[in-house]
Amino acid sequence: MLLTTRYLIVSTVLGVLFSGCQLGCFQKEKRSEIQTVPAALEEKSVKVETTKTVAEAFTWQAWPQDESTKKRFMIFYTGNVQGYVSPCGCTAEPLGGIARFGALKKQADDVYGKDKVFFVDAGDLLFEKETDNLPADECQTKARHELLLSTYKSLGLTTTNMTSKDMSVRQPEWPKALLQKEAIPYLYNPKLKEPLGLLKTIDVLKDEKLPIIISATAKDAIPLPPKQEDGMLHFYTSLQSQYATVIELNLNGEGQLKLDDRESKRQARIKALTKKIATYTKAITAGDARAAIYLKKVTKAQEEIKALKKPEALGPEPAPPWARFHAIPLKRGMPEDEQIAKNLKAYEDSIPTLVSQCEENIVCPEPKADEARYVGMQTCYACHQEAVKFWKNALVEVEGTHQDGTKFKRKSGHAKAWQTLVDDNKEKDRTCIGCHSVGFNKPGGYCKTSDVMDFENVQCESCHGPGSKHVAAGGGNRFIQKEVPETTCRGCHEVPHIPSYESFVYEDRLRSILGPGHGLAKLKSLAESE
Repeated sequence: MLLTTRYLIVSTVLGVLFSGCQLGCFQKEKRSEIQTVPAALEEKSVKVETTKTVAEAFTWQAWPQDESTKKRFMIFYTGNVQGYVSPCGCTAEPLGGIARFGALKKQADDVYGKDKVFFVDAGDLLFEKETDNLPADECQTKARHELLLSTYKSLGLTTTNMTSKDMSVRQPEWPKALLQKEAIPYLYNPKLKEPLGLLKTIDVLKDEKLPIIISATAKDAIPLPPKQEDGMLHFYTSLQSQYATVIELNLNGEGQLKLDDRESKRQARIKALTKKIATYTKAITAGDARAAIYLKKVTKAQEEIKALKKPEALGPEPAPPWARFHAIPLKRGMPEDEQIAKNLKAYEDSIPTLVSQCEENIVCPEPKADEARYVGMQTCYACHQEAVKFWKNALVEVEGTHQDGTKFKRKSGHAKAWQTLVDDNKEKDRTCIGCHSVGFNKPGGYCKTSDVMDFENVQCESCHGPGSKHVAAGGGNRFIQKEVPETTCRGCHEVPHIPSYESFVYEDRLRSILGPGHGLAKLKSLAESE
């Protein structure tokens, strides 16, 4: 009985861990055998349809129909959207997207009334990086920004807080023109934090005392829990709006506004228990002598999680006035607003034409005399045949979810990085191809989507740097980066291309991409350190 129970718990937890593995994530237990590349894996990756699931429904809880709703409001807020309108698709469960956000916002409008539901943006609305100013990107970027702002306007955006990034990447005229076109008011606060200004732009709240700071400094998909500090209530955003973040206000009552953080504390406890379960399960699967003890701890933690999920676990509601935080993951399979989804598809279908227009007269800059050029994997193969063969086989089967909730499986890995774009019709999307090819927009690389040719996939030079000088020198380590630091990997393995910052474990990833001809000694040293 103990063995059976142990097997069920271990297999269940491992199933959860593997189902959360993002495209491009490697697990050593499922890596392909190191041999000549099987013909089936050299072909177009196959999507295997399984069951269709619908994301767990989120339902807005209606307020009592009495005087208590007189001064009760829902404030949707975003920040660090960075121009994103749809999930990148790099994870097994891509979050976010304006169509899902729009449907959720309109559902709240229907439940509470448009006079009770408002929408503000805290900053970094348009750009992800300070370098998003290349002429070749302009056509696609402008179309995406127009779609984003017109959608936000249709959802009732009251105001946005323009930051230094929004105003400087393409000069102030760019965002100002777009905002004026949609008649969206804006504040200018380069420090990202606006204690009172955002909510004061909402007419019904302009005379209220609201010591609320909405901070657009997100670095992860999951927003930080709110906190009350020095008389101020701090609320945080979700990176690229992968979660819908909402402040529920009940201003009926006297006294200082307080934070109702019962739900945040409950979620924090559930997260801590889930982490413990994963740790105990790992010890059990490793054959730890204390497996029976850990099994009991797993069962106890699961029982506590079950109890915490019951409504009564929250305890009594505090007396108003209070502010409450809601964070809803925008998952695939959730309802989408039909018109917004239609507009989004029209934009995505137009990307190849838009990109072609702006790339037409672009000339890629030549590298400086002392800069190396990218030579491509075929050149590397001449001397590193064993490493390239291993690279082609470093594949795993990962699960994912289509927009409609349908599950699929496909082979994934550095050698299949370009194919994932082709499968998702994104091989012309300039916001994607940099992490699915080598040398894009880099000195000595390529700068037009039509010139990808031998640079498809995450190749040797993606990690080790351009190799022309290395080749000219006849090999050696002088002109190549032999040891690859974690920062290089995180240039692409970052949110939203991974579920969270902590989901990328550098040593675990190394174990999956090292092998014969490619860091075998390093792999052995990692194994010895376990």
